[in-house]
Amino acid sequence: GPVPEQKEIEGLAQMSKLPLKFVKSIQMLYELQTIMVPIVNFTQSAALASEFLPPEYRALSQIPWRGPGCTGIIARTSDGTVSHARNLDFSPTDIMADLVYEGVFVKGGKEIFRSQLIAGYTMVITGFKMGADAEDGYVIERNTRYADHKRGFEEMMENLFSGRQLNGWTLRKVLESVDNYDEAVAAVAAAPYTSTEYAIMSGVRKGTIMARNPDGVAHTQVLGEENDKERRDDYIIMTNFDFYWGDVREWFDPTGGNGMFHPRRVAAEEYLAKHSRPGTITDQVLWDTLNNKGTFADTVFQGVFNVEKAAATLTVPDAQ
Repeated sequence: GPVPEQKEIEGLAQMSKLPLKFVKSIQMLYELQTIMVPIVNFTQSAALASEFLPPEYRALSQIPWRGPGCTGIIARTSDGTVSHARNLDFSPTDIMADLVYEGVFVKGGKEIFRSQLIAGYTMVITGFKMGADAEDGYVIERNTRYADHKRGFEEMMENLFSGRQLNGWTLRKVLESVDNYDEAVAAVAAAPYTSTEYAIMSGVRKGTIMARNPDGVAHTQVLGEENDKERRDDYIIMTNFDFYWGDVREWFDPTGGNGMFHPRRVAAEEYLAKHSRPGTITDQVLWDTLNNKGTFADTVFQGVFNVEKAAATLTVPDAQ
């Protein structure tokens, strides 16, 4: 990988006394997670992972984690501004919650962005950059996206071992170098990825959700535009599935707590429909949606961001 990334990984291995190969493997977390489709996560079966993972990485499939799963909502709120709400779901929660922290990235004595991070993992998970004026700044949320075609797993592994830059490092470089929302969206859309992933991005009165493939954008949801299968145009939403194309795997995801056939996205949309009308969503409604039974999963981090107000409210929730 890039020299700065390698130096960080070596430093983490040295400080933690963990094997360098293991620490390096952890950096591939989001990419490797695309192999672990929901029914595999639920049954803890390693059969599918073992089929695609090289022998030296198969031990990762034996670690008793589930995730990272996510829920992201970008909404036009009652005061006309845009808020961005996110759950990061990662089990075992009693371990992962203790590893979550907020990192402040500084260059030349000046803060350039902040990110929610997990100890031992150098990649951005939820990055936020508040701009110098009202039109600058943006938030980037990463969500796992499972491969959308048969050879997707093999292609991801080929990209991984070809030396292609990992998704999270790509997003970290965007946050370091790009100051405004429109340019950041364009940069994320154009960048090569290692695996499939969702990029959920909000700015001043704007929002976009991109379903990324390694070499391009498969689908885009834009706040304020009519979006396939969403109930209203005052928000856009994503968990971990291409619901707009009827991805059946969404219905086999049990992580929302109501069992299979009760997806987190559906629970969130039902809650928003019950507790708000178009144009009346508030940050409190978003918080309540994140914590709604059926949406709240193995959640270890929550945040509500508003770039226009330069506001970020972050929390590590108590287990429900």
